[in-house]
Amino acid sequence: MFFKPTDEFIELDPFNVMLGPSLQILIQSGARFPPCMRPTASMPPQERYVCLNTTTTSGLNGNEIAARLLDPIIDRASPITQSSACSLQEICGMTGFINATNPDQTFRFFTPLFVHTGIVQFVINAVAHWFIATGIEQILNPVKFTVLYLLCGLFGNVMGANFALPTNPFMGSSTSLFGILGCSFVDVVYMWPFLQQPFRHLIKVTVIIGKSHHGSFLMILRRAPV
Repeated sequence: MFFKPTDEFIELDPFNVMLGPSLQILIQSGARFPPCMRPTASMPPQERYVCLNTTTTSGLNGNEIAARLLDPIIDRASPITQSSACSLQEICGMTGFINATNPDQTFRFFTPLFVHTGIVQFVINAVAHWFIATGIEQILNPVKFTVLYLLCGLFGNVMGANFALPTNPFMGSSTSLFGILGCSFVDVVYMWPFLQQPFRHLIKVTVIIGKSHHGSFLMILRRAPV
């Protein structure tokens, strides 16, 4: 058979530099993926697509087959493409759609906060939480911090789902973390007259924001062909 499913915990072909599973698993675990949330022109729900959790045994390497993922299957009569064809609802998984032609998984505004691309992203986010969020939580109380954290994640994912590339899955708590960083920035500006070295605090927050983009860089590297 031309395609076969892969059940690897860490995707090896193409290699996931974040040390995590395949796109199929991530999307079906709750990644923010606009085609699963609303109808999009880039992935019409009535089409059939190359299944995400497939590898090839006929000469193509992982990057070559990855380039075909999410492409509509034109020749539906071909037994080769039929063996690897998935509907959008099958790609999205989870609860499916109420109407198969109308993607409606709006819960994906929240679920990406608890899904990570892999071990590397999880560790980066955990360390960022430790150094960034602890101080804000101490200023607020745990209940207020939780509300702030979830709201930052929600609105960050709303913006991302509407303005980011629709076929790029997103997962992780970066949206919440950047919201918390925004609070830190506002706190520095608000407390500017009372800080002994305000520029030092401002530079510290700015450097942290810059370093927070390293995870995004690794995500781009993960999807780039080798």
